[in-house]
Amino acid sequence: MSESKLPIELDSQTIDRLMHDAYARLRAMAAGQRGKLPPGQTMSTTALVHEAYLKVKRVGVQGDVDPDRFMGLCATAMRQILIDELRRRARRGHRSTLKTLDGRQETRLSDILQIDQALEDLGKHGKRLVQVVECRFFAGYSEQETARALGVTDRTVRRDWTKARAYLTRALA
Repeated sequence: MSESKLPIELDSQTIDRLMHDAYARLRAMAAGQRGKLPPGQTMSTTALVHEAYLKVKRVGVQGDVDPDRFMGLCATAMRQILIDELRRRARRGHRSTLKTLDGRQETRLSDILQIDQALEDLGKHGKRLVQVVECRFFAGYSEQETARALGVTDRTVRRDWTKARAYLTRALA
C-alpha cells in the first residue's frame, strides 16, 4: 500500500463489485484448491467460492481497493474454509487426504492439520510469509501476481517464498 493512500474499509457494495469482477478467477482458484483434495472430500467449487465471499464480506476488508489483494483475501478464506471442513469431516470419522504440489503423494488429515498449524506458527515470524504461501500455493499465483496482491516487489516474494518453504519443510519434517 502506498503511503499516500489512507486505509479505508470497503463497503458491502464494493465487495460485491469486486466479487462480481473476480468471479471467474475465484472459481479457478477454488477448483485449484479443491484439486489438491481427492474427489468427494469437500464442498463444490461454487460452494467454496460463495463461502469465501461470505466470509470476506462478514469479516470486512480494510485497505486499498485492489482486485489482486481481494483475491489474496479470498485465497486465505478458502484455505480456512477447507481446513474447517476437513476438521468437521474428521470428527465424523471421514478420512481425508491432500495432494502435494506435484500431485503424486497424498497426505493424511493429521498431516493437513499439521500443515495448517505450521502456517499459523509461520505467521508468528511474519504475516507476509503466510500470505506468500497462500498466494503461491493455495491461489496458484505467479511471483508477479503475488507481488501485486501484497504490494511488494518480485524479489521480496522470491525471498519470502524461499524463507517460508524452508520454515515449513523444517516444521513438517
